[in-house]
Amino acid sequence: MRARRWLDHPARPACLGLLAGALLALAAAGASAEVTRLEVVGVAPAGPDAPRDVSVREAALRSALEEGVERVARSLLGGAVPEPELEAALGDPRSYAVSYRILEDRGERRALLLRDPSVSTEYVLLVAVTVDRTRVQQALSRAGLLAKRLSPSRRFRISLEQIGSYSVYERVRRGLEAAGARRAVPWEIEPGRVVIQVDAPDAPERLLQRLVEAGRQQGLEIRVLEVDGSLVRLRAVETAPAGGP
Repeated sequence: MRARRWLDHPARPACLGLLAGALLALAAAGASAEVTRLEVVGVAPAGPDAPRDVSVREAALRSALEEGVERVARSLLGGAVPEPELEAALGDPRSYAVSYRILEDRGERRALLLRDPSVSTEYVLLVAVTVDRTRVQQALSRAGLLAKRLSPSRRFRISLEQIGSYSVYERVRRGLEAAGARRAVPWEIEPGRVVIQVDAPDAPERLLQRLVEAGRQQGLEIRVLEVDGSLVRLRAVETAPAGGP
């Protein structure tokens, strides 16, 4: 929205020995609060086109916070929503950001992300944003967008087998979000295997088609081993290191 776009940053690899602990922490956090953490790029015009009311760095940070919240809203709606409707429902998107952390200050550079061809220079930040998913959902519900847009939710489980690292799980989870899943949380954890509970607007087969493509963009080759009713067995193999091209 607002003439910009977000870019996911690949998940950083973590020690294999911390996999179970990290996933259990994620599950505990999901049980106590409905929040979503995303890594997004904030971008703002710089140079002669820089905003006059705030610093260009602050403008890029605002862009990142807004993008994170709007991405959560679109994942809840499960499809394309006209920008005016979403803006009216959310008001100021930044008010739903619980916390943030600047991961990387990339500074000024030649404009690549801004859609306005008249802007030659942009300022870029990579930001980790934590969004209050429950408040976003309430705002969309009050505006009537959930009733209009959401089809009945389908719930099933994905058994991610022979998992080799935390980054594999994280990339699969990101791939599920990119494929349209409304929610993807760890359900069962054991050595070498994680079961993820998924809420999605589509049947598993349709989501899996998009997941395989999203996985390629995350540096994974995702293989569907079996689809048995509400249980899907997957194997994910890294084809590129986290943080690689």
